Amino acid sequence: MSSLIQAEKELRVCRQNDEARRAIRPRFVGGMHIAARHIFGSTTANNYANWFAGANVCYLHSARTAIQRALSLLKLRPEDEILIPAYHCGSEVDVMLKANVKVRLFRISVTGNADFEDLRNRITSRTKVIYVIHYFGFAQALEPVVELCRNKGLYLVEDCALSLLTEVGGRRIGTQGDLAIYNFPKVLPVPDGGALVVNNPELQGGAWTERTPGMVSIMGNLSRLFRQSLLRGLPEVVVRRLFATLRGSAESQASRAGESRPEMPRSYYFGSAMRDRKISAASRWLMARMDFAEIRLRRRLNYSLLLKQLSQTPGVQFLFDDLPAGVCPLCLPILVRGARQMARKLTAMSIPAIPWWKGYHRSFPDAGGFEEAGYLKDNMLALPIHQQLDARAVEFVGEKVRECMAGT
Repeated sequence: MSSLIQAEKELRVCRQNDEARRAIRPRFVGGMHIAARHIFGSTTANNYANWFAGANVCYLHSARTAIQRALSLLKLRPEDEILIPAYHCGSEVDVMLKANVKVRLFRISVTGNADFEDLRNRITSRTKVIYVIHYFGFAQALEPVVELCRNKGLYLVEDCALSLLTEVGGRRIGTQGDLAIYNFPKVLPVPDGGALVVNNPELQGGAWTERTPGMVSIMGNLSRLFRQSLLRGLPEVVVRRLFATLRGSAESQASRAGESRPEMPRSYYFGSAMRDRKISAASRWLMARMDFAEIRLRRRLNYSLLLKQLSQTPGVQFLFDDLPAGVCPLCLPILVRGARQMARKLTAMSIPAIPWWKGYHRSFPDAGGFEEAGYLKDNMLALPIHQQLDARAVEFVGEKVRECMAGT
């Protein structure tokens, strides 16, 4: 009952913001940026340290570094197998392959749910780990997977990179597996940062040499975040051109794999610059001044508002058409035909829409018989609902999406 009351309060505030700001249009939507309070403000009670309170946590340079650390704790042999969802980024696969571990895929439905029967049928005598991804802030139903791992003597790793601030049953997501992986820049305006939480006491400990992250990488990421701040003060025509140019340069990193499938960007591969690196002092400083409870509330409000605005739009299919209590959405994921073309159109309007995980790791150049994963990669579009957008910006996003759909 309390969760229903909370949801009603959130939606009521969302409607109030919607009505109050309906007549105002933003000049610029853009991505997350570093605000003055993140630099000069006081530490908050609900910051990252509070979020991970009581956990055996290791703060690292990136989620990929956290996966590297997780694999070292699992002590897998070259013949051991990891079962991973067919719908994945590819960066996590690269870490596993470079650790000389065999990777096998299991099916994900077109609604983003793990196919438990397919997963169970793919387990062999060499399977040692089941790797589950929580997509876009929405938790997978893990009870049958936890029981399966217990019965088969397998390790369970939860990839919470897209679901940092989600709660499951009133607890931080990532408490059901032996290990859990988190990614900070996906949800927060920070230059780097990931975390590995070790829930299984048998896996705790072990030698680990942490190196300071490279200054060039940190300064480059900080520069990108500060550019987002500066763009907000420029004239509309200028800011949109600059935003589209900056986004386009990142998009051009992608190359081709095979005849028809794009390869994931080169920056997604795991290189020596990420190995054994700890989180930067800059990210720790910034996160200490961020209120995680406020961020989750704002993202929930924006998700609900954009969901409402697009609910009657022909051609738009929602991956998740409701918002359960505890979920902190990463974005509003929708399935549309021509997702990549629409992303380019929206980018030209300063809206950071992303054709999510459109690229493939070069070792998995196509869906490989997993048609559902191929469908998601070809048609998924992530719309921004981040905490630095107000109701007027969210309404602007909804308006432009409807315009794009009407023109298709």
